Amino acid sequence: MAALAVAALAVAAGCTGDGRTDPPAPPTTPRPQIGSWHPLAELPQARSELSAVTLAGQIYVAGGLARGPGGEEFYRYDPATDRWTELAPLPEARHHAPLAAYDGTVYLVGGVANRAFPNQAFLGSFSTTETLFAYDVASDTWREGTPMPRPVGAHAAIATEEGMIHVLGGIGDTPIPALDQHLVFDPRADRWTESPPLPTAREHFGAAYLDGVIYTASGRLGDRGTEFEAYDIETGAWTVLPDVPTARSGVAVVAFQGQIYVFGGESLNSPDTFDQAERYDPGSGTWQEVTPMPAGRHGLAGAALADRIVLVGGGPDPGFSYSADTRAWRP
Repeated sequence: MAALAVAALAVAAGCTGDGRTDPPAPPTTPRPQIGSWHPLAELPQARSELSAVTLAGQIYVAGGLARGPGGEEFYRYDPATDRWTELAPLPEARHHAPLAAYDGTVYLVGGVANRAFPNQAFLGSFSTTETLFAYDVASDTWREGTPMPRPVGAHAAIATEEGMIHVLGGIGDTPIPALDQHLVFDPRADRWTESPPLPTAREHFGAAYLDGVIYTASGRLGDRGTEFEAYDIETGAWTVLPDVPTARSGVAVVAFQGQIYVFGGESLNSPDTFDQAERYDPGSGTWQEVTPMPAGRHGLAGAALADRIVLVGGGPDPGFSYSADTRAWRP
């Protein structure tokens, strides 16, 4: 009986039976719990590589990839009723195409035509576009605007408070190399111009606008996927800022209550998507992790309301995967 007791103690202590003791398991660091996640009404169709933008307290979501045909769908989310409404479809199906909004108009800039993916072979049937589509909220109608100087997809587009549309980075008419381009569209003059390029060429990244500054975060074909750079509208100069803590691409980037948030993503070096939620404080120049997403997603869309951030769709697995999941993060 005593021998059995000694053996039990040896197992409990991690003894291997030959006199050696297993090393203790490394301690786990609890992840921060700052803010909370809340489920919302699901997007009517599971999608990834879609886009979202806020206008007049409503969230507009366009395009994306799905298991079946589609990509021309265009929805509006009403936070007061937690309901989705399907609006007039895009003139042509798009994915990897960002949205920007200003003064009653939603702009869909460039992107990749779904017709170029008959077998979802991304590199084998690549077709970016230079189209500019403009949606008038009041009449629920689309029109085609003056196209960009060159085709681009997997890029970012930002509308400033002056109504200028900035188009950054992306992929051109070939998947490699990534672009460092910075185009600006003036809707009033109906004209495209060139601006100082990104310090780091990249695609599948995100951007947000806050207090006269455009912030660009993460992406592919940069140095590490942690790039974080800012463009000052007034001075026309770029600044390289402290790296995003987690290297990844296919992220959602949102400006909310004076800070820049980066959500989700994927990496060629990881078999899983990321659930990271990180924010940057321009005042202190520091990053902080907040409550992780309930599950990892990439190719998701994000938009800010007055009291919350809303994330829509995205792929739960790297590559071609899809979700209708819609959630809000509240501080």
